Amino acid sequence: MNTKNKVLVIEDSEDFLTPLRTFLMLNDYDVLTAETGKEALDKIMEEPDAIILDLGLPDMEGIDVLKEIKRITEIPVLVLSARDSKNDFESAFSNGADDYITKSNLKEELIVVKLNNLIGRNKQTGSNALFGNGKLYIDFRTKVVRVNDTKVHLTEREYELLELFAQNAGKLLENESIFRKIWGDTYS
Repeated sequence: MNTKNKVLVIEDSEDFLTPLRTFLMLNDYDVLTAETGKEALDKIMEEPDAIILDLGLPDMEGIDVLKEIKRITEIPVLVLSARDSKNDFESAFSNGADDYITKSNLKEELIVVKLNNLIGRNKQTGSNALFGNGKLYIDFRTKVVRVNDTKVHLTEREYELLELFAQNAGKLLENESIFRKIWGDTYS
């Protein structure tokens, strides 16, 4: 079964968003949208394969959204903005942007090529799997754990247990299966 890549488009201009969403859907992407930074940060939990980010948002600066995205995950971010100064490029790349296209030079086909490259490169290095419940965030690829926005340092066993429980949230796990999963053959 061939699953579509999921892209989160963070853009507050409906005039720009509507044709972009349509174009991406015609190119076989599942498209999530967010018009504000806060809405975008909430939608990250839906695990998009890539993010397209406009820097001019109504509730917060796009660079601040970018910083927060990169703080909690490694999802590739393509900045798509009307801002075209050297400072804008430098700020975006120094804060984790994976690529940058200006709206004045926009060719829709270029977006698809860049998205495919970013997603392909990211899938080669691992998944973006995230777990979050409002206070606890786990990035399974980087093994970064945050509680109330504070990074938590865990031992290897502590992390393995947390990951096991997060991936089986709401399920009853028997003690023996937990021990075997975490300690393997050393459990007797």
